[in-house]
Amino acid sequence: MSSTSFESFVKLNSYKIVKYCSFVLVILLAIYLAPSGDFMINGLKCLPGYNHDLDTVRTSVEIIESRGFQSETHYITTTDGYILTFHRIVNPYIKDRSTLKPILLQHGFQSSSKGWLINSAGALDSRGVYSEPGREGQVGNALAFVLATHGYDVWLANMRGNVYSLNHTVFTSD
Repeated sequence: MSSTSFESFVKLNSYKIVKYCSFVLVILLAIYLAPSGDFMINGLKCLPGYNHDLDTVRTSVEIIESRGFQSETHYITTTDGYILTFHRIVNPYIKDRSTLKPILLQHGFQSSSKGWLINSAGALDSRGVYSEPGREGQVGNALAFVLATHGYDVWLANMRGNVYSLNHTVFTSD
């Protein structure tokens, strides 16, 4: 391409080039100013039709507590030094916990305890029963919460290496 044809190309497409460079600059600035995803999430809220599910940015403990349950976090160290995190769901309306049947829910591959919690936006009612909007009188679809209201002592395990079980007594996750 000769210098004359390049100059004519730039003259004809200068608006497009400036527009493209501006777009790239805005994206880079947004990434630089947003060390966490909060900036992008809050920025998207102004878009028409935006419906963000807060559970996507909540931890397991925050989801449990947002549904009206209490939570406990327990740490178990394995014989080879991994520190695993377990979450326990406590129904505050059940006073005698000695009668509850213990149950352990283990997530699948590349998941965490959060997988048992994010299926619905239900909550405990004044009787201590878990229900979901639009499904009153029916069993909910978040298994951990349903079990916690029906006589089970629910424990949620986390495998080593997921977001809740990255700790080790000797090694670091870096």
